[in-house]
Amino acid sequence: MFLPKNRTLLEFSVFQGKSLLKFSADICLNHTMTIKTRNGSLLIFSFIAIASFLIHGGLFVWASFNDTIFQPQSPIRIYEFNLGGIFSYSFTSSIVAILVLAFLAPLLSLAVFRGFEKTQSLEIVFFIGILASLLMESVRIYIPYYGLWKSYSKSLAYIGKIIIGARLLFPLSLFFAQLFHAQEHNQNAERNLALLFVLTSLIAFFYPVNSGIITTSNTVLWGLRKFFITARVLIMMTTFVSMLIEGYNTGIKANYTKALGALTFFFGHLILSSADSVFTLAAGLIVFLAGCMIYLKSIHYIRNTWN
Repeated sequence: MFLPKNRTLLEFSVFQGKSLLKFSADICLNHTMTIKTRNGSLLIFSFIAIASFLIHGGLFVWASFNDTIFQPQSPIRIYEFNLGGIFSYSFTSSIVAILVLAFLAPLLSLAVFRGFEKTQSLEIVFFIGILASLLMESVRIYIPYYGLWKSYSKSLAYIGKIIIGARLLFPLSLFFAQLFHAQEHNQNAERNLALLFVLTSLIAFFYPVNSGIITTSNTVLWGLRKFFITARVLIMMTTFVSMLIEGYNTGIKANYTKALGALTFFFGHLILSSADSVFTLAAGLIVFLAGCMIYLKSIHYIRNTWN
């Protein structure tokens, strides 16, 4: 892979993460989001995500053989279970969780492209935001690979900002998909998607991070932790209630299934993105995939049956 002059692989990867939101917004502002454009965007994203996964996977193999993975010392565990066994902190599980998220980005992108290739659905336009959030999570892997936790660096602060954006982009994408999925919003789809990325970028840029503290999920600690998690849950619950109300008003029972799928999808991502044990890794992946499948199948049914 071509690297810009005077940039290491780490710097270039951080640069890619910082630029992802802006790049996506620029695409949206300069193109009409037709089915053809949407499908083209999904294919391009798939290629980028595949390349990213191969880089991170290859780096993991190389670092494993050369014993250059540096486990953070005394990391903070956000969610403490104190149950032992499969619930105990596992550095390996936290690394695998990052690689799983990196793999899910191209996998879901290709699956959505195939499943919705001829289906007009504005929800899938905003699903691009979910895919982007999965890809952004992969930058966490550089903290143990390069031992960034050993001292302060700008790259560490940038990674913290990128992860804040990723964690916020996921529920906001589901919220925007529910808010702007009606056909009257079709002409403004590209503007609304751009708004999603710009809003997330601004919040992530100004949100405080504490790069001096590393968590067991290989990220830095951000400020106002309870406020941040509460805000994400509130965004999701607002989306969930809106879907239930839509189901009641339209009489389409599949909207209730979509609401359940979206809620499950969100909590699966919440668990998987913070996985630091065998249990949270396995549970997060199962809940994530189940929620994703229910959510996408419900959207496909509604758009092909009731439109």
